[in-house]
Amino acid sequence: MTSGDSMQTQLLAHKYFYIPWADRVNNFDPGAEFGQLIARAAGLPLQVAVPLKNQMPESLKRADFVTEKSSGHLGNQARVVVILHPTLKLLSRALPSDSTSQVGVVEFATVRMHGWAAANGAFNVATREVPDSVGVAETKLYERILWNGNNGWADAAGKRDALRDLRELRVLGKLDKDLLIGYMVSREDYEAVVRLGKLVDAVLTE
Repeated sequence: MTSGDSMQTQLLAHKYFYIPWADRVNNFDPGAEFGQLIARAAGLPLQVAVPLKNQMPESLKRADFVTEKSSGHLGNQARVVVILHPTLKLLSRALPSDSTSQVGVVEFATVRMHGWAAANGAFNVATREVPDSVGVAETKLYERILWNGNNGWADAAGKRDALRDLRELRVLGKLDKDLLIGYMVSREDYEAVVRLGKLVDAVLTE
């Protein structure tokens, strides 16, 4: 087996992938090529997500795509989704809702995705490692925050309960906004995640 075959086998063993941003390094085009590689290896159709339509790479013009303004969920169709330089809004809309698709996120400097990568056990393509996942104590509180925020933390009770649990995370030394938002963006819509982020900011500045 060649090193290329070995890497391909390793990639197919993971559901999530993460290509981190590095200063003065173009990861956009390599990220697009990576998405094509995974799709070919998996034998699945490729879907591309970009913030704006005019950012679609020329090499992927024929691929199905979504933007911040379009719905990214296509039911239960298994596919490979490569999300290029996402905002949280794009990430929220482009993540597939089924459990059979594979997702690659190509990070940009302005919106760091290491929290999402850690929360989802994403394979770091640069380091070829999977980051430490969310700890047991954090997961318990995250799930309670999610449960109590069934209205997207828009109601008084949801905000009150979220603030209580966020303060408990702070006491434990586990209040990491990037990690929490990365955990929630796969489970809640963008507007709800933004509201939760504001609650985190409020607790961090108390």
